[in-house]
Amino acid sequence: MLLANTAWLLAANGERVLVIDWDLEAPGLHRYFRPFLVDPDMSETEGLIDVLWVQATSALARTASDAQQSPRVPALADAELADVDLEDYISPLKWDFPGHGGIDFLGAGCQGGTYSERVNTFDWKRFYQLGGGRWLDRLRASLATQYGFVLIDSRTGVSDTSGICTIQMPDTLVACLTLNRQSIEGVASILDSVRAWRAGAEPGRERSEPRRSIALYPVVTRIENSEKRKLQLGRLRARDVLGEFLAPDDKREARRYWDEMEVTYWPYYAYEEVLAAFGDTAGAAGSAKSLLSEMEAVGRRLTGRPDLQMPEIPEAAREKVLAEYALGMLGPDQDPARTVAEARGPGGDDTEFLRGIYAKERRWRLGGYHYRDLLSGRELKLLTPEDRSKFGRQMSFYHENSELFPAYQQKAQTLWIFALIALLASLVAAGLRRWALRFWATLTPLGFLLVFGLIYSVPPVLVATLLLRAFLLHRSPLKPYGVRFWDVVKLILLGPFTVIRDFEERRRTVSTGP
Repeated sequence: MLLANTAWLLAANGERVLVIDWDLEAPGLHRYFRPFLVDPDMSETEGLIDVLWVQATSALARTASDAQQSPRVPALADAELADVDLEDYISPLKWDFPGHGGIDFLGAGCQGGTYSERVNTFDWKRFYQLGGGRWLDRLRASLATQYGFVLIDSRTGVSDTSGICTIQMPDTLVACLTLNRQSIEGVASILDSVRAWRAGAEPGRERSEPRRSIALYPVVTRIENSEKRKLQLGRLRARDVLGEFLAPDDKREARRYWDEMEVTYWPYYAYEEVLAAFGDTAGAAGSAKSLLSEMEAVGRRLTGRPDLQMPEIPEAAREKVLAEYALGMLGPDQDPARTVAEARGPGGDDTEFLRGIYAKERRWRLGGYHYRDLLSGRELKLLTPEDRSKFGRQMSFYHENSELFPAYQQKAQTLWIFALIALLASLVAAGLRRWALRFWATLTPLGFLLVFGLIYSVPPVLVATLLLRAFLLHRSPLKPYGVRFWDVVKLILLGPFTVIRDFEERRRTVSTGP
């Protein structure tokens, strides 16, 4: 919750922000951005674990190939993971932020039936042997040049992934805790290990190399004001144990630091993953005693920007977004489906339409690039320039191939007419053959040669010509990616009966069968 609200606050103040859900075992960060994602449940969108699997398998394949070509089997430590463009895995949030502000979201991974298997079977030790540590360093440096802020949601506790997020990746580490012994002592242990690791030699580096410093920020969350005595004791214990990890400037004004770095428990936010920018009002109607104000205070401290402030969102827009967050527990006279549809306005179907487009692209890619999974003519017409501007590299490639298909299909239909002529010629030749075998004795030698030449040469010539033209069509630069030669033959034989269905029609056909 803290990370999602900080990301929104930064973007609302003109910053380009990348948010990464690195909590692979319990992903949930996308819930806070649900109204602004084309795929709100991340059921069709690949993410971090999918990137890691692609990198690991490609590195293993290269290592195996090198081993076959060289008498010396290459060591895994010599492997080098290629850089990857995350554009195809990143989902931009659909919201009009001021200035150049915006949020790109990299989810944990596609939330399908195999997600837990992909996470639990990923071998992090092997990944580092394949050069994963160096790849993460390069990825970190690349992202730092593309975004003003990169916010990573780490796994709670001690694990391989939490070590990456608390030691290797960050310049700033925000450690959230609650006021109980387990949380206070656990966070202190983590911060102590991070500090010790940064003070010593980093694995894979010489001691003479400079090491990045890291800023540590403990944040107390779920402050419950109803238990005054226990709250005082918890605060005293947390500030005593964690005070040593504060920066020198923060130590000098420790009271102010702890006042700003506390997040109160607000029951309203316990039921739905609502961003404070929409749950609370800003501007003249706002209050210093709200979750939004606390998020602003934490954001100012973490970024060193005293000007951070959430701009006011019009009430109508707030209500629309809150309806998207709603679990459906509305008043007795309200229909949840109708309320959400009204909140979306005239363009309410756009989100579902775009989800279908992204899902269709994924089916096209994972299903072997079959032409039946390209966009239909109706879907191409409904896509706006704004929709296309948000496409990543893979989606742009899919859209380009979908636009190629109508012209390619039209060329195949001209050959369909040629195929009909070949079929008719074959039928005529078959009829002549029967007549010639019956009356061959009455034919002159020249007539015999003409009739039997027509019977036995024309059909094969027509078929050979048709296959040659199909081959040339297959070699055409207009051919969409993934269309095979026998697909071209099928397109020619089906002619105008080839239909590209919309996503919903195609999904029903695949799921229910013919």
